Amino acid sequence: IAIESVYAQRIKDFYELLAHHYSENANYEKAYMFYNLASGKAEKAGAIYDAIALRQEGIACIEKLSITDETHEKLISARTTLGMYLLQMFYYSEAKSAVEPIYDLTLKSKNQKAKAHIFIILGAYYFYIDSDVDQSLSILGRALEMAEDENDIVSLFFANQYLGIVQSYNCNFELAIE
Repeated sequence: IAIESVYAQRIKDFYELLAHHYSENANYEKAYMFYNLASGKAEKAGAIYDAIALRQEGIACIEKLSITDETHEKLISARTTLGMYLLQMFYYSEAKSAVEPIYDLTLKSKNQKAKAHIFIILGAYYFYIDSDVDQSLSILGRALEMAEDENDIVSLFFANQYLGIVQSYNCNFELAIE
């Protein structure tokens, strides 16, 4: 707590240190919070590998907490964010593995953005890893519908990008440019 109060003006400089400190002291709620902040800071700095590692540490912390609706939402958010980081690095299998544990939980939730992200990750996986064009098109279409309903720019970008790639591969050039 001393670092948080003494360096309140520069707290961003200590996110990683505080996350590690709280994790080592089994204060997993605070550790998760600071790993989440540190991961976001790393992402903004373009340090995606650091963002991935920090997000994984945060997930390990949140998974040690008791199960509540709040921890479920945090887990959904953390795992879908990790999945999207991995997707951007073209680690399709790893991205799918990141979101698989929360698939059913997310489908039951009201978090449309998370659902869209999972469908984008799965659509890319089905295309690039399983070579299943039909499955990819189907699930990416669902992601695009959700992104449009939520007016979620990030999901719109990725859903359109991957749909365009899959449609082009499938020689549906007119659909690819829509």
